[in-house]
Amino acid sequence: MSHKKQLAKNTFYIMLDWALMIATSLFFWVIVGKFFAPNEYGVAASIVQLATFISIAGTFGTHIALGKLLPEFNEKLRKRKLIHTFLSHSIKETLLLSLLISSVAVTIIHFHNFLKLKPLDLLLFLPLPISLSLYTISWYYLYGLQQMKKLLITDSFGFALKIALLTLLSLTGFRAIAVITSIAVAHTLI
Repeated sequence: MSHKKQLAKNTFYIMLDWALMIATSLFFWVIVGKFFAPNEYGVAASIVQLATFISIAGTFGTHIALGKLLPEFNEKLRKRKLIHTFLSHSIKETLLLSLLISSVAVTIIHFHNFLKLKPLDLLLFLPLPISLSLYTISWYYLYGLQQMKKLLITDSFGFALKIALLTLLSLTGFRAIAVITSIAVAHTLI
C-alpha cells in the first residue's frame, strides 16, 4: 500500500476514533446528569478527573514513548523481538506506579473524606486509575504500530459498553459505583 493511501486511511480512522470518543463522553455525562443529583454529579466528575490524573501520572510518560518510538524503530524492534519486552516493561511500570499513587489517593480521600465517598466506593475507585493507565498504554501501543482501524474497533466496543453499563447501573440506583464500574470495566476490556 502506498504511503499516501496509508496516511489517508490512518487519518480517517483516528479522526473517527476521536470523534467517537468525544461524542460518547458527552453522552456519558448527559446520562450522569439525567440520573444523578447535582452533588452526585460533582462527586462523579471529581472521581473521574482524579482517576484520569492518577492514570497519566502512573504511566510516567511511557505511553508517549510508545507512540513515538514504535514507529521510528518498528522494524528494528520486530527483528530483535523487543516490542514485547518494551510493552511488558511499560505495563509493569504502569501497574506499579498506578497502584502506588491510587493507594495514596484512596488513603488521603478516606482520612479527609472530602468527596464523601462510602468505603465500598473507595475500594471500587482503586482499580479505576489502573484500568485507565492500561488503556492509555494499549492505545498508544496500537497508535505507535499504526493500527488505527484496530483502535477504532476496540474503542467503539469499549465506549458502547461504558454507556450501556452506566445506564443499567444508574437505572438500578447505583450512583458513584455506576460511574466507576462502567469506566473501569469498559477500559479494562478494550
